[in-house]
Amino acid sequence: MLKDHLKTKSLSLSTGKTTLSMERYYWVLLEYLANEWGEHDWRDWFYRYVLPDYKMDVPLAAHTRLTIATALAQDLEQYKNKYDPLRKEINKFDALF
Repeated sequence: MLKDHLKTKSLSLSTGKTTLSMERYYWVLLEYLANEWGEHDWRDWFYRYVLPDYKMDVPLAAHTRLTIATALAQDLEQYKNKYDPLRKEINKFDALF
């Protein structure tokens, strides 16, 4: 059953208290990002990086998943640029134009 794969946590928003229901591995990733980015806990990361861009045009859980995926992709690109020798050469070449 789908609900067996979801974990729900409570949040306080400006519009009132709500719950956020996502797959368990997204909660693990949210905790990971909070720790890696120096936040106190997942709520701090959520309030700082998820809510400011939330326009209420999609469900909050979908927006949160997208924000998590985008943050992980940005971190991946940052590390690729830092540690991939071929990418370093390509970036030098691109800088000439």
